[in-house]
Amino acid sequence: MNYDMNELNKVLKPLTYTSKKFYIFTSVLMVTITWFLYAWYIQLEYGLGVTGMRDYVIYGLYIANFVFLIGVSHAGIAISAGVRLLRVIVLKPIVRMAELLTAVSLVIAFMNVLFDLGRPERVLNMFAYGRWLSVLVWDMTSITTYLVATIIYLYITMREDIALCAKYLLKRSWLYKIASLKYKYDILSRKAHEKAAWWLALVILPIMVSVHTVVSWVFGLMVRPGWYNPFFGPYFVTGAIASGVATIIMVAAVFRKIFQWEFLITPQIFRILSNFLRVVLAIYVYFMICEQVTIRYLGPAREKEISNILFFGDYATLYWFVVIITLVIPFIMLSTYTFIPKFFSIKLIVLAATLINIGLWIKRIIIVIPVLLRPELPYPLGIYIPTWVEFSLIIGGYAIAALIYTIFVKLFPIVELAIIGPHEASENSEPQLRVKKDLPVALAIIGVLALISGMLGMSYVKYPYSYPEVPWAPAAWLLGIITLLSIPLAYVLFFKE
Repeated sequence: MNYDMNELNKVLKPLTYTSKKFYIFTSVLMVTITWFLYAWYIQLEYGLGVTGMRDYVIYGLYIANFVFLIGVSHAGIAISAGVRLLRVIVLKPIVRMAELLTAVSLVIAFMNVLFDLGRPERVLNMFAYGRWLSVLVWDMTSITTYLVATIIYLYITMREDIALCAKYLLKRSWLYKIASLKYKYDILSRKAHEKAAWWLALVILPIMVSVHTVVSWVFGLMVRPGWYNPFFGPYFVTGAIASGVATIIMVAAVFRKIFQWEFLITPQIFRILSNFLRVVLAIYVYFMICEQVTIRYLGPAREKEISNILFFGDYATLYWFVVIITLVIPFIMLSTYTFIPKFFSIKLIVLAATLINIGLWIKRIIIVIPVLLRPELPYPLGIYIPTWVEFSLIIGGYAIAALIYTIFVKLFPIVELAIIGPHEASENSEPQLRVKKDLPVALAIIGVLALISGMLGMSYVKYPYSYPEVPWAPAAWLLGIITLLSIPLAYVLFFKE
């Protein structure tokens, strides 16, 4: 592949140049993470009593933040699917940023579940004694599948770039040679990786939709006023896509500013993303209107109580702030340049995306907490006031996410190198790929057997509502899913020429 060396050096600048600002930024992150570890130690030592959660409010900031981060994770696959499946090539410079955002968001989202448990080791009970009747098992399955598929997809799409880094960055060539797993830089290898990435994008897309749908069922199947709603699935998915796209707009703007990547991250990228975000935001606002009109017109009394808390009660200020400041006004901001083109501004788009993300984070709090303030029995309304421990763990989680992202950017290209250089003109005769079928077939058999054994194990119980008689059946089920997802990786590692 022939590269414009000037552009290549600019793209590799994060890997080759380190400024004082980098050390200041990482130092701030490390201090924040140290405080985070102290706060988590306090919670582990003294229990969830150091939080604002009590017998009324069993979910607080942790679960609200978990729902938000699961939503942010939708950015990577939504954009990658557009590039790989729909051939929206103009978005290719931000694809890896979005894919990494997905992986990091899922990891931090899982950490928030551990915070909420209080006793993190008890998460193993899900893998040992989970049952098909539990929505949490569905949630664990979808999120684990999504995370593993995303990591494999990310590696397959960046393996060629890792091998190229071994060629151009000699000081760390040993690291890249190990990480590339003996990648052979030729047309056949590129073709195999593109094919595997295309199929993985196709598989991950429905997984992405299922993840936030299942997260909505964690609430919607509890039969509580404010949650028991068949509308919750598409409602959650739409909000997730909006927060994910808004976040990638912010991330792309940061990289464009810091590394002077105006030649890569063009205004057209922001125009496409903002147009898509505007449509998704309109759908989300429409869902909110439908929900409240249905409840307030002739809804059940208990549903109206929850609605009154949002409209006129303790959460009214937050609710109307979300509706007006972070949804309606950003929609107008994103729509203005459609009618008056001279008003197009990347800064305006980034500001709108920031407001939308703030609003959607608060909206998760509004979805989770007010419902729990109203007890099922005739008791007074509950109270929830988050403590410094909760805020510390939430902020620390974002600091960890930023640190992971920063380390990745310092070690690996955050932009696909293929977009700055044309393929070599040696592809006149289309090479044919032949697959070594032994390993993929073996992985398929092992994966299917593990799936079946896990399914049967989770189904076999002696008495209703008792633990399954076969322990660790959910772990076998997940092992089967991971094994099947590893088939594309085996394909690119062991294909024949």
